[in-house]
Amino acid sequence: MKNSRYDLSQEAQHYIAKTLYGDDDEEVTSQNSGTVEEPKFLGLYPGSNERILLKNGSYGFYVQLGEDRKGYLPKGASVSQNLKPNDITFEKALQLLLGKDVKRYGRPKSKPKLEGAIEAI
Repeated sequence: MKNSRYDLSQEAQHYIAKTLYGDDDEEVTSQNSGTVEEPKFLGLYPGSNERILLKNGSYGFYVQLGEDRKGYLPKGASVSQNLKPNDITFEKALQLLLGKDVKRYGRPKSKPKLEGAIEAI
């Protein structure tokens, strides 16, 4: 229960203490031992030699074919929630990328600005 608007929650106090003193680094690493390092390199796609990566997006884990770069939308496929990220192998990633649920991830190129079109007229 807060007594005033300046009272901090216990989590906020813990965060401030951790950032000031760096006490709990060992505790944080032990909690995150079951997670995947971002992004996890799984192998090279045969034929094109593009990298196959396992990434964590806003809706869960997905497999991506190719690097993120400007003007290029890499292909990707969602990983089922029944699969653990550490269980995804190169072979499983290939199955997902060759399946029917492959999408293009990322933002498409922006449309040309209207101002340039008006000046041309």
